[in-house]
Amino acid sequence: MGTHVGSGTLGGWVWDTVTRQVVALSNAHVFGSRPGVSIIQPSSDDGGIPPDDRIASVLRTGSLDAAIAEPADASIVRASVLQGGPAVFEIVEATLDMRVQKTGRATGLTFGTVDLIDFDSDYRGSHSDLWIEAEGGDFSLGGDSGALYLLAPGSAPLPAEKRQVVGLHWGGSGQDGVGHHIRAVFDDLKLTTLPSGTDAPAVDGVIEPARRVRPG
Repeated sequence: MGTHVGSGTLGGWVWDTVTRQVVALSNAHVFGSRPGVSIIQPSSDDGGIPPDDRIASVLRTGSLDAAIAEPADASIVRASVLQGGPAVFEIVEATLDMRVQKTGRATGLTFGTVDLIDFDSDYRGSHSDLWIEAEGGDFSLGGDSGALYLLAPGSAPLPAEKRQVVGLHWGGSGQDGVGHHIRAVFDDLKLTTLPSGTDAPAVDGVIEPARRVRPG
């Protein structure tokens, strides 16, 4: 079994309807696309050493830049997103001017506004991505790939307890970010939200100027 040595962000934990288990969600260019490859955290770039820091193994990828991994041990599963609150218990369709946030390896907690909901990136065949306009600085830098876009304060409705997930970040241009709609990711990989009772580690059973983007 090999080890993927790319660096990025583990977005969060979701429910795989195929294998009926909790799995980690990130980008395929972060996790890798070969089933069985080990995921280590911290990454090799951050000092991680296999096999001691192995947390999961790649389960499968889809047509989009998304991949899931099976946790090596149930104790590493967390029913939350760093600095974001509980997730992924609910998802929501992105709308224009919606305020979102993400927590990435490179930029930490950042905020932005949905500027486009149908950006034709043609990245991995995607023709309807999210374009997030940065708020107050860089929304995206290399290493943020795989982070989840969450509904942020200032958007309505904002649930009091369970933060809704909007998208999966895969890259950026300038200070802005680009990502897949979370519903598209879920459909692509046959995923759904975590069971409502999850509170512990284990879970059973338009024409526009061209925008150049980079995976990030």
